[in-house]
Amino acid sequence: MSNSPKLDPLLRQMLGRLTAGGGRDGSVGARMVSVFLRGSGAFTTEQVDDLATSGVRIHTVAGDVIGAEVPAAALEEIANRIYVTEVALSGPLFPECG
Repeated sequence: MSNSPKLDPLLRQMLGRLTAGGGRDGSVGARMVSVFLRGSGAFTTEQVDDLATSGVRIHTVAGDVIGAEVPAAALEEIANRIYVTEVALSGPLFPECG
């Protein structure tokens, strides 16, 4: 399981389940995970290109936030980039009831 402080708790938990559930056939590393990347400032063109060449599928860039899919095996590597401050698991939003 990952100990990177830049990965949010839900993402760390999901990575732990993926690792514990198998990966003998290399499927864990190949699995794409939908995430939000937060940067230390607005992402530059060079930073976006760097992420893309590392296998990140970028969907949206909005200032200091990127919506993307990252190979599970590359999550810690991406989180360790100096310009990335947080990696959060992306998920659906549900309306509050009440």
